[in-house]
Amino acid sequence: MEFGIAALGILALLSPLMGESIMGRTPLDGVLLFAAGIFALSSVASGHPLAASVGWLRLWIVVAYFGIFWWLPDAAAAARFTRSLVLAAIVAAGYGIVQHYTGIDWYRALLGRQLYVRPRITGASGFASLRFFRSYLTYAHVLVVPLGFALAATGGWPRTLGVPLLFAALLFSTARGAWIAAGAMVVTLVAVRHGGASRLALLGATVVFACALSTGWREQIVPLLTEV
Repeated sequence: MEFGIAALGILALLSPLMGESIMGRTPLDGVLLFAAGIFALSSVASGHPLAASVGWLRLWIVVAYFGIFWWLPDAAAAARFTRSLVLAAIVAAGYGIVQHYTGIDWYRALLGRQLYVRPRITGASGFASLRFFRSYLTYAHVLVVPLGFALAATGGWPRTLGVPLLFAALLFSTARGAWIAAGAMVVTLVAVRHGGASRLALLGATVVFACALSTGWREQIVPLLTEV
C-alpha cells in the first residue's frame, strides 16, 4: 500500500518530464493548508515543537489524496474509482459482519498471524470486527470514506447495498472515534440536502432508539460524553 501511494506521487512529480504535467490545484488545497496551519500552531503551543517531528512525518499519507486525484483524468474516471472503492468496502463490510456474528478470522488464520477477533464489551452480543489489515486500522476506519460516497450517491447499488452494510459494519466495530467521524459526516450530508431538518430529527431518533435497545452499545456511547 505504502509503495503504491509513493509511486503515484513520484510519477506525478515526473510527469512534466514525460511531456505533460498532471499536477494542478485540487478542491481540498485550502482545507489541507488550513489543517497544516492548525497542526503547526498546536506544535508551537505545546512548548515542545521538536517532539512533534514524528507526527509530522506521518503526514506523508496525504500524498495518497493528491496522487489519486491527479491521476483521475475526468469526472467519469472519478466515478469509476468511487464505485470500485465502494464495492471493495462492501466486501470488507460483509466480512466484518460475518465476523461479528461468528467470530471467524480466517484471513489472518490462513496467514498464520495472531487472531484479533475478541468478544465485545459486557452487555453487547457478538464479536468486535477488528483488524482485517496488517496495520492497527479497524474495519470502521477504512469504511468511513466509502460510506460517505455511498450516502452521497444518487441511487443504484452503492446506496441501496452499500449504506446498510457499511453502517452495520461500523456499528459492530468498537472504534468509537470512527463513529464520531461517520456521525459528523452523515450530519453534514443530511444538513446540506433538501429537507435537512427532518432528516436530522430522524437520525437523532434512530440513535436514541439504538441506545435504548442495546445495553452494550449504550455502554460504549456513554464514555464518549463523560470521559476527558
